[in-house]
Amino acid sequence: MKLMVVSSEHFFEGESKIVNQLFEEGLQRFHLRKPKSSAEDLERFINQIHPDFRSKISLHDHHHLAPDLGIYRLHLKEKLRVDLGVDLVGVISNSAYKYSTSVHSVEELKVIATQIEYAFLSPVFDSISKSNYHGFSSANFKIKDEWKRTKVIGLGGIEESNISQLKDMNFDGAAVLGYVWKKPEDAVKNFLKLKKYAE
Repeated sequence: MKLMVVSSEHFFEGESKIVNQLFEEGLQRFHLRKPKSSAEDLERFINQIHPDFRSKISLHDHHHLAPDLGIYRLHLKEKLRVDLGVDLVGVISNSAYKYSTSVHSVEELKVIATQIEYAFLSPVFDSISKSNYHGFSSANFKIKDEWKRTKVIGLGGIEESNISQLKDMNFDGAAVLGYVWKKPEDAVKNFLKLKKYAE
């Protein structure tokens, strides 16, 4: 099962060093999501990530930075995906980039463009990083194979105690945010705990 990490929304001191360490420990995909950041701040941050790891970064914002920074993966926010409408397939098919996106219901999942590499489905469990953001899953929730038009990655409230449930729910992977970043000094240690369960 793939294990991905989504960045904290805000920059903090020592963050790039931790991200490099996560990659060194086997992180397969890092989703760089800083919705309030300027392009200049984002570029400065990416330049602190070792060039060998940048192909594993998926960029959520300021997509125009990607070509010059060695980034080949872009994340389509839900609004952008919806705004593209029928043009979405053409945009993706004629692009050199690999795309992911986010959905928040099974209904959205059933109609997602097959050209998208994977989709985050959230929130699976009650969010760690957002208060009053409750998960949709129940004990018997399972993604049916016929719903899958692309790979499905679970996001929201994932931690050591519940990550193994995602396999039973038929997810293809897990993306974590709060469990890794709630104590940045423990980020690498917490990632390694989850990695053990994901393998």
